[in-house]
Amino acid sequence: MAYTEHVLKLPDGIHIAYTDSGAPNSSDYTTVVLVHGMVFNRYAFTPLHPLAHQHNVRLLCCQRRGYPGSTAFTDEEMEDMREGRQVFQDRLALQLAWFLRHFIENEHTPRVNEDRSMGGFVLGGWSLGNVTTMSLLADPTVVKGELYDAIEPYLRTLVMYDPPSVALGYPAPLPDDQMYSPSSDPHIAPEDVYKELLVWLSAFYDHPGVASGKGSGVNCGKPGRTSIPTVECYTEEERSKCCLAPKV
Repeated sequence: MAYTEHVLKLPDGIHIAYTDSGAPNSSDYTTVVLVHGMVFNRYAFTPLHPLAHQHNVRLLCCQRRGYPGSTAFTDEEMEDMREGRQVFQDRLALQLAWFLRHFIENEHTPRVNEDRSMGGFVLGGWSLGNVTTMSLLADPTVVKGELYDAIEPYLRTLVMYDPPSVALGYPAPLPDDQMYSPSSDPHIAPEDVYKELLVWLSAFYDHPGVASGKGSGVNCGKPGRTSIPTVECYTEEERSKCCLAPKV
């Protein structure tokens, strides 16, 4: 197996599960920390682990809170999220900062080198996972003092992979009645919504004009069947491991 599985207990008692490719035999490797999006969890990154060492990378794939292995959100925390309270984001920022500090203090993570080409942390948020990674940089008053001083020399790059508009605080590209979602499709039975959600999230779309920068250039409708959704390429074992609805 190209990775090991761990659970880290943070200073506030929260547990974060993660997979780890381990450190390559190098003193200047880069530590890539990936945070998954909605429904598809950390195991969706499993194929990347065997590639890590050949690229001088240590790969850490975090399980977001509410997904198996990591602490669920409390009712109070969920209310903070629904009400749009900043404290929800601030908690995510601190918990991510503590996660990084653990590897600095206990795993001898290399610092960023002078030309910022090697070493340090590369944070990657996939889809809704960008909410977590961007929280670290959202408010300079949250991560401060000794914690800031500990991680600042190691933080190198932020990668935003396919962030949805909601993760960026932008309005949706089209009006609600033009934005398809299985959860609001009256033709889908409640017991089938999750199955259709997997297809919707992993389908391929033909966009009429992404380069236009306009909402009309994006296909936000029901996915077509011109190509096979990724979830239908999974084995049953892969699907049961990679595709799990969060518990809140």
